[in-house]
Amino acid sequence: MENAKPLLGTCYLLTSIDIYSHIYILAGMDKLLTLPQVAKLLGLAERTIYVWSQQGKIPAFKLGTAWRYRSDEIDAWVETQRTAESKSALAESRKFGFEKRKENKARLEAMIDACEAFIKRTVELSDRTAFALEQFEEEFEEEILTKALKRLTKSKEFEIKEVPGLNNEKVKALLKKG
Repeated sequence: MENAKPLLGTCYLLTSIDIYSHIYILAGMDKLLTLPQVAKLLGLAERTIYVWSQQGKIPAFKLGTAWRYRSDEIDAWVETQRTAESKSALAESRKFGFEKRKENKARLEAMIDACEAFIKRTVELSDRTAFALEQFEEEFEEEILTKALKRLTKSKEFEIKEVPGLNNEKVKALLKKG
């Protein structure tokens, strides 16, 4: 009742805007908000709200040529955006480049560790001393396998050599030393 004007005692004169707001509330509908009101409520630029409305990222509808928003729907939408499990595309896009690189590096290191462990386990479970690299190439991407093999050969437990394969063709193999 911000636009209400006191008359006598506790009576108020309601403007047409207030009347429509109260009709919506009485009809079980929450208050309708304008685009600038939603932008202010969410602390975002009006342009962002406009674009999101067009893209269907925020609950909105057109009333004539203007976008309108039901406050109960906006409240519910905000709650869905707050959940800890869901990372919105907006939050992801705000990450700094170094954070993304750090995450990618950690993923790569984990994959290299897994590849190295897989190779060591394969060697432990076998009586053989030579293993064609081809068998590992089918399991891991080239970059990951190359880095894992580099670690293994650096440890002096393994070496990579060309050995005679089937039909005396030269095959690159991982050889266990000792």
